[in-house]
Amino acid sequence: SSNKTCTWQTVKSKNGQKGQSSEKCPLCRSPIQTPTLHSISGYVFCYRCIIEYLRGNGQCPLTGLPA
Repeated sequence: SSNKTCTWQTVKSKNGQKGQSSEKCPLCRSPIQTPTLHSISGYVFCYRCIIEYLRGNGQCPLTGLPA
């Protein structure tokens, strides 16, 4: 078990923009809006998608790591 503390942070997409990314969100499968990084797994999601997901779950939807 890892003792790392997870944080979520808004990040710039690869094109340097904070708004929309050309990458697809693993949850909604659309271009990422307001890219938000899971600090332990390194996955990036739409801010809105990951916040809604975490309301009912306490872990990364892809890895199961604590959120």
